[in-house]
Amino acid sequence: MIFVILSTFALSLLIYWYYKITSDKETGFFYLLFCPRTRTVDGSKLSQTVKISKNESLFKNSFDLFNLDSVKLFDYIRNLANEYKESFLLHVVFGCAFQVIRAEDLEDVMKEPDLITKGVYYHFLEDFLGEGLLLSTDKKWHSRRKLLTPSFHFNILERFLDTFRNESVRFVEHLSQFVGKDLVLQDHIPKATLNMICETALGVKLSEIDESDQYRKTINKIEHLEMERAGNILMYFDPIYKWFGKKKEYVGQCDEAHKFTSGIINSRRKGFQGDDGGSGKKRRFALLDNLLNIEKEGLIDHQGVCEEVDTLTFEGFDTTSTGIMFTIFMLGQHQDIQDRVFEEVNSIAKEDMNVTDYSDLKYLECVIKESLRLYPPVPYISRKVVKRIKVGKLWLAKDTELAIHIFDIHRDPKHFPDPEKFDPDRFNPENTINRHPYAYIPFSAGLRNCIGQRFAMLELKILIAAIVKNYKILPVTIREDLKFKAGLILRTNHDLFVRFERRE
Repeated sequence: MIFVILSTFALSLLIYWYYKITSDKETGFFYLLFCPRTRTVDGSKLSQTVKISKNESLFKNSFDLFNLDSVKLFDYIRNLANEYKESFLLHVVFGCAFQVIRAEDLEDVMKEPDLITKGVYYHFLEDFLGEGLLLSTDKKWHSRRKLLTPSFHFNILERFLDTFRNESVRFVEHLSQFVGKDLVLQDHIPKATLNMICETALGVKLSEIDESDQYRKTINKIEHLEMERAGNILMYFDPIYKWFGKKKEYVGQCDEAHKFTSGIINSRRKGFQGDDGGSGKKRRFALLDNLLNIEKEGLIDHQGVCEEVDTLTFEGFDTTSTGIMFTIFMLGQHQDIQDRVFEEVNSIAKEDMNVTDYSDLKYLECVIKESLRLYPPVPYISRKVVKRIKVGKLWLAKDTELAIHIFDIHRDPKHFPDPEKFDPDRFNPENTINRHPYAYIPFSAGLRNCIGQRFAMLELKILIAAIVKNYKILPVTIREDLKFKAGLILRTNHDLFVRFERRE
């Protein structure tokens, strides 16, 4: 009798579940996959409050990305953003993904103190970066951020000036052999920025390390595997990726990257006995020294040092090289703007410039900011909702994915009229007074903003100023021909070519 009652009850639930799936196209998906629902604040129908990406199948957008290559993956979101012109919802296998493309929605997200857990795509990076500053959350992230923040204090920047200037001189000399020739920026800029991050942050020179070129290739391979996984919803599940995906190849590439950074740590650790090495001889300061001191005090272990070095090296060279490449590229496209930068650099430049002197390069700073607006090195970030929150007119349920598309936020005509125009004057002080605080976020925003943004801006200024002072940049690749690939870092599908001519 009890069996009959239980069976009848189970069958009734199954019939009700099937009815909810098939009777309501808007909510059926949630019942099918037992997903937490996104609801409106006023109780109205969801489709009347927010744009929802159209897909008539029961699985909604779960397989929209299936086997898309990196270019089509990038264009997929751009096309939806251009169609809806406001933040919108995707419904995928693990729940809802709210696509943030407006500063007003982002403000609600960034002001929420509990929204510091990274989204699903960052989970793919755990074998590579562990629980370093980029991926850690909650108490561990707060602790690491507190420990590392003093290493990026404004006053520390003066210690890096010699390294930045020396590297810029070497790079200017390096370019001399390519004068009058078409040059691929991706073949040259990353090596300079990797050398800068290795010397300033880690205290070693690339000339002392044989594997530097291989490291850059390894990073590109890791990112390619990441995006390949992102394009197949089935591979989001670790067991499936392990047995049917490229987990083994991915871990192998991560091990190669770790060998590079471990070699740097071991090199710096040799003879390290505290602040002065115990010899009384002054060593050039490196951010890694701070980590080793913190380790000596018992506030971080060896694994923690490795995680932060992996994070610092990856984030420090790839993002800055992208920023530099696109700024150089855009200066080549706009000769009048390049001439203004040259005049400013010539009027201020001197051999012993300090941080304050570089701060006086106001127009160059506007040029860099406008380049970072159009081509943010990190075009996309994500967060995982850990408890129900209100964003605009929506209640987002726990485990909702928040995809923040910086590339599109920076192109909102409400905040940047004629958004595709390259106009550095947008960043003159008088033009930024009433701008929304979250309309421009090349270094992210909120609690998890980029800890090294001052470091990066100084590096960009010094290298670009040195290049413009010595060479005229001429266009080869045309801006209209650019096609982008989805990835952690903004990359073009084809090489960026420019030509350098020596100035008289």
